[in-house]
Amino acid sequence: MKWLVLVITLLVFFYPQKSEAEPWKTMTLVGSGEYTYLGFISLYKARLFTDGDAHNVLGPQVNRCLVLDYEVEITAEQFAEAATAILQRQLASSEMARISQEINLLHSRYRTVEDGDRYSLCFDSESQTTSLALNGENLVSIRSLEFAAAYFGIWLGEREPINQGLRNDLLGTAGGRGLPAKGGDHDA
Repeated sequence: MKWLVLVITLLVFFYPQKSEAEPWKTMTLVGSGEYTYLGFISLYKARLFTDGDAHNVLGPQVNRCLVLDYEVEITAEQFAEAATAILQRQLASSEMARISQEINLLHSRYRTVEDGDRYSLCFDSESQTTSLALNGENLVSIRSLEFAAAYFGIWLGEREPINQGLRNDLLGTAGGRGLPAKGGDHDA
């Protein structure tokens, strides 16, 4: 009987548990790509995961995760500044105003990253929540469908994403899958 208790105790403590901050580990990879600066300085490698329809990856019923593995140091301020600039070119001022509190909240939780760090941005369709995690640690969760579509749009939106080539790679269009490719390069 003592052996059974010992085995059960060991299983409870050492059995791999699903991390709530890393739901992408149970999803299907849609596509991956690299984001570069000046065409040759790799800033991060990106992967898009989903457990739903990759053709409608920004849809409110599709769970999705964007995972970014960094290869250089980027400050929290640089993240916020770049994301704000892209959102301002993608969204009307009225749309920006409606989600400004959510944007400011997420941006306030960014941390500086170094080579080897990983951000994951995940959307859970059941709770309608977007979560940001750094190296598996959840930093913030925001419940808003409009915010989720806008923020994932930085990388995946049809209108002026961060980089068209990266968008195509993430959506699997470079390999003939997913949405139709619209061309573009991988330079920032």
